[in-house]
Amino acid sequence: MGSDKLNTILNTWGILFFVGVFAAAFIGYKEVIPDYMLVMHVVIALLYYMGLKYCVNHTNITTVLSITLIYFTFISFLLRYLFWEYTGDPFADTIGCDSYRYERYALQLKDYDFIDYIRRVLKLPASKIDDLGYTSVVYLTTKWFGDIGVARNVILVINVFAITVSTYLIYKLCILLNISRNIASFSAAVYGMFPFFVVFSAMGLKENIFCLMITASLYYMYKYKNDKRFSSLLAAVVFIASTYLFRFAVCLMLCVVFIASLYVNEHNRKSVWIVVLVACAIGVAFLEVIIYNFSNIEMEYIYVTAEKRMEESVGLGTTGWLIESVAAAFGPFPNFTYAVQYGIYHSAGLLLKSIFLNLFACAGIVYVIKRFDYRYYPLVLYLIMGIFMLLGTGFSLDMRFHVTFFPALMVLVAYALDTVKIRNVILWGYCACMCVVIALYNLR
Repeated sequence: MGSDKLNTILNTWGILFFVGVFAAAFIGYKEVIPDYMLVMHVVIALLYYMGLKYCVNHTNITTVLSITLIYFTFISFLLRYLFWEYTGDPFADTIGCDSYRYERYALQLKDYDFIDYIRRVLKLPASKIDDLGYTSVVYLTTKWFGDIGVARNVILVINVFAITVSTYLIYKLCILLNISRNIASFSAAVYGMFPFFVVFSAMGLKENIFCLMITASLYYMYKYKNDKRFSSLLAAVVFIASTYLFRFAVCLMLCVVFIASLYVNEHNRKSVWIVVLVACAIGVAFLEVIIYNFSNIEMEYIYVTAEKRMEESVGLGTTGWLIESVAAAFGPFPNFTYAVQYGIYHSAGLLLKSIFLNLFACAGIVYVIKRFDYRYYPLVLYLIMGIFMLLGTGFSLDMRFHVTFFPALMVLVAYALDTVKIRNVILWGYCACMCVVIALYNLR
């Protein structure tokens, strides 16, 4: 896709964002939203838009990484300053935010050595192995620097580093798949400056480092497929294993994807679909056994929890399932009339994802299947498993759970931008439909 078309898409997204901002102000917000949140809602969107517009015409990866680094550092520290200034709290006094739990564990256990720390964390109520990932980062930083205030700022810097490295890995993965350098750089920019990451960095949450582990897992899978080096294999295994310390379900999916990547090749690229269908049937049949053995959680508990989340957000019944299904594949949707704790900060990214990125990802999937382009099968498999996981757990409207599949989505978006010609009637028709969905979602 040429730069003119990309500029048109970005301009349309920018216009629609400000239409949403003004419409929400005119109609009225559905909850009280502080002025500083509304200002940052616009500032983050403007900087994201300006960054992407610049990267359309300046596609050198060094430039992209430099802009990402500056943007990410500035917004992260600005948000953290505003949280302190307006709420007197480093995480904006957000009820239920996991950041407080991470810090509580770190402060309680920082005087213990690492082995004792792990033992004690796992003995805490409701604590699991997949709580160890980010908690350990906070623990080690707090232990090293002693002061929790200093540790918070160091962790912000670690988050900046994590997202910059994963941005570079997105670019490298695109290059491994023979995507043009211009499109690879632009797609890396969309990923690296995605507002969700910068907001969650300031909120002290785990997603940036988690996504680095996921991106590195996918990259080294493909690198090993290409070079067959033991170092690449070891890196892939280590990074996949590390995701178990963040979310066991993602680790399980990456294991399946890695096995699939090793199996699929030029010769079986058509027949492999039979294997996939059989594997899916077996997986569904023994899903309860698999889930219980890996997480010690009953499926009944998952169903009850999913229904509870749906009831609280969109309601049960046909309408609720319809919204969840659309959100799993084409969402989550941006908020203009609700603060949703901190969700309004990154609504510009959700708008871009829902009205354009998801369409290109779907086009990429269709094109991969149509052309039997086996190189992309692992990414397609990972993304499709993610959609079903979102549906099954009731998290379709939560970007925290979508984001773990965002690296795969962005590579498929890059593939579509580089390969697929989407007709204007489909592109703008889809955009119009999603605008209606987003409007209804904000008027609920």
